[in-house]
Amino acid sequence: MIPQSPKVAVRLHHKVRRLAFLVAALITSALAMLELATLVYEMPRDARSANATAARILGSYLSVSINDRVDDLARLAETALVSTALSDSRGRDAYLKPFFDQQNAAFQHYQLSLLDYRGRHVAGADFSEIEGGDAARALATETLESGRPTASALPAPDERLLVAIPVFFRYADGPIGILLGNIDIGSLLAAQPLDDLDDHSVRVLDGARSGVVLSADASAEPGYAPATFDMRHPGLPDLYHLTFEIANTSNPWLAPLVMRLLAWTPVLVFFIWLAWWLAGLMARRFSLRIEALAAVLNKPAPTRAADIPEDTTGDEIALLSECLRDSLMEGERANAELERLAHFDALTGLMNRTYFERDLAQALDRAKRHGYRLALLFIDLDRFKAVNDTAGHAAGDRVLELVGARLRRRVRASDLVSRLGGDEFTVLLEPCESPALAEQVGRSLVKAISQPCDLPGYLPGAGKVAGQVAGQVTVGASVGIAYYPEDGDTVEKLMGCADRAMYQVKDRGGSAGRPTDP
Repeated sequence: MIPQSPKVAVRLHHKVRRLAFLVAALITSALAMLELATLVYEMPRDARSANATAARILGSYLSVSINDRVDDLARLAETALVSTALSDSRGRDAYLKPFFDQQNAAFQHYQLSLLDYRGRHVAGADFSEIEGGDAARALATETLESGRPTASALPAPDERLLVAIPVFFRYADGPIGILLGNIDIGSLLAAQPLDDLDDHSVRVLDGARSGVVLSADASAEPGYAPATFDMRHPGLPDLYHLTFEIANTSNPWLAPLVMRLLAWTPVLVFFIWLAWWLAGLMARRFSLRIEALAAVLNKPAPTRAADIPEDTTGDEIALLSECLRDSLMEGERANAELERLAHFDALTGLMNRTYFERDLAQALDRAKRHGYRLALLFIDLDRFKAVNDTAGHAAGDRVLELVGARLRRRVRASDLVSRLGGDEFTVLLEPCESPALAEQVGRSLVKAISQPCDLPGYLPGAGKVAGQVAGQVTVGASVGIAYYPEDGDTVEKLMGCADRAMYQVKDRGGSAGRPTDP
């Protein structure tokens, strides 16, 4: 009996789940590393790619509603990204580009004012403090209404050339504010010679000096100023074209990576949980099949091949079930053969002595309970030794086979026929109400046994002959009959009486009869 081991299935269940958890964790870690590698690969190589990458990565993480635009713009003005541009007149921390490339002197020659989308002042210089303030306010209002930021020269009380440059702060598709710059071109040129400026700045300054509408891009249409405000901040030394959508941070790469990982965290956690749950489900499916096999093998009754559950999945457990079934079938066949050899004569197929004595004892018990009679016939072959001596033991075995077959054909299906050993046979007639009937059956059996037996290779009068030559041999039989209950009421008494009657009949020359003495 196989010892019960319910912990085996539990261990398998948890082992599979742990393995699935590790695999899922490795996969999610690989995805996270791939995401990080993608970010690192996409990090900018120059200012232009930095602008696009920063806008793409950081731009989607700022949330501003319409009702809060003024307050958000005010908060923007308080951050280092804008406040430095508004407060640092020496350009130590921030500068405008492409209008000025030389930051040390640039902020000495302009004033900045931050307005909301309705044209109201939010931060920086007020219009009352800006030279040409009324014209600058009108320019800001016109820019907000038209949605086309243009630069324009402002009137000045002296010969100075003032240029107002409005730059939009945008959210989604609409502006949320405007940065208005009032630049004194004359003072700038006096402080910074024209030859020291780059070609782009020269185009801007020349356009402003001649009153032509400014454009930050030489390829852009005249009259349309840049839609982004170009700043530089110490925390973002290499990023340009930063718009309001981009958050102010000293590390523009760590924040988006964390945000992206946080956005993917529920998906990754769900993926790990799903892998763990599915692995447990599959492990439970396998463990249940293993438990079913263990239950079959562990039951008290002997396991039969038919008890093995049918498994058509085709996997290893199905193969194990099939092997167990085949092994049990082979064992059943071997046990059946052993049982047959233990209870039946291998040569004639009749009961052997042990099996016959057991059935005889059961028959006696039935006869006692039901009150009917039995007849036991002991049969011994005559002249059988001569067959063995002349034709050989193979011929003798053939005679025994023929005799056994003739005995089975001459008795009823309810009667028992056995071979005790050698050339001795027994027949149990159950029931048999008349001794005369038993003697009649005995004589019939003697007559059947005395019929010639075909034996290839046997010649009458010859010794042991080789080869396959057709021949016949005839044997006789002596039958001793014991009758229950007259001759005995136990197996030993009844068999002893029948054996004694058989020898008495043999001494009289054969045939059948009951014992003549007690």
